[in-house]
Amino acid sequence: MGTRSSDAAEAGSVIRKHRAGEERKLAELHVECWRQTYSRLLPPDYFSQDPVGERLPMSQNIVATSAERPAVVAEQDDLLIGFALAGAPIHPDPLRLLQLYSLLGVQ
Repeated sequence: MGTRSSDAAEAGSVIRKHRAGEERKLAELHVECWRQTYSRLLPPDYFSQDPVGERLPMSQNIVATSAERPAVVAEQDDLLIGFALAGAPIHPDPLRLLQLYSLLGVQ
């Protein structure tokens, strides 16, 4: 990600709606994203013995509620490399995202 859509297509990346049966892959991706982002900030034993199993119910909920909260995944070479959710606010007084910053090397 972090590339223009034409660059992503040339690299074999696609952004698409999630598919039924990808719950475990979504859970694995979520855990790996957390590890890559936060592992140097958390104690080594922060992740449980089965972090994917702990995230699996959330992934199942993403699929079950996809009509209300659409989910899309980024895929490259048949591997999920990212995902995004959209939908109505979860909390009554939600915060709004005004700006988002990211270093080029981590996009």
